[in-house]
Amino acid sequence: MRILVKSDDVNPRVMEGLHNAAFDCGFTSLIWNERAKASFDIVHEFNPDLVICYGSSAGSAIESACNNYSVDIVNVLSDEQALTSKEESLKAICYKPSADLLKCDQDRTKEHDIITLSEMQNRQILKLSKLGLKCFSYNNRISLPCYLGTVTSEESHQLLCSSKMFLLLSEDEELMCNCIASDCIPMFLNNNFLTDDILEGYRTQESFELGIQKVISDDEYRAGIVDKSRQFLFSNHTYHHRLSEVMKAIKKDEEATSILKRLEDYK
Repeated sequence: MRILVKSDDVNPRVMEGLHNAAFDCGFTSLIWNERAKASFDIVHEFNPDLVICYGSSAGSAIESACNNYSVDIVNVLSDEQALTSKEESLKAICYKPSADLLKCDQDRTKEHDIITLSEMQNRQILKLSKLGLKCFSYNNRISLPCYLGTVTSEESHQLLCSSKMFLLLSEDEELMCNCIASDCIPMFLNNNFLTDDILEGYRTQESFELGIQKVISDDEYRAGIVDKSRQFLFSNHTYHHRLSEVMKAIKKDEEATSILKRLEDYK
């Protein structure tokens, strides 16, 4: 199957994740930006069997191109996006936080206890520097003793895989999923993504710091959290799951099943 993934500037991680899942499962996949080539041109040249878009494609050029060439099109909608009566005929799936397993399939040797990403100095970084916290950024250099330097997106995944924990300075469930897929525990005050039976919901700075210290010092405790977190992740939070849902939306049940079987190689 030939799959065309329409790049989205608002949430590029979602479309890249679907593209990588398609590639990983043996499909011929191309990620494309409408600014680089017109919709009719790319559909004519690439000749896809399926086009995946983020958000509603109703009334768009890519929808017209797909209709003209009889190509299936599936829309990935966020939880907040409800189909209007005009759009009820759209084939669509609902996005859920997901891990890009292809990016997270790297060396898991743990060189760092806890890392974080920030483009500016943050009080929480200073508070936790005493615990060995290391900080990196994508663009701005930060004047902190614990600063590792600027990295690329690919290098950031390498850092996740080489770290026991990742400090989240703001809620980012997509990043939490990538942490878990990298055997790196996402640490976040007042976290509501992982349930308390997986990871304690730290409500105070003191309990948060004690939790970090316990993960650093107790490998058995950390391994238990990683195992439960991965069970949660592989229940329904990878881009392979999202791609399988896309296939079900176009009645490709055999392909949907084969995509989920690929997950066994990552567990």
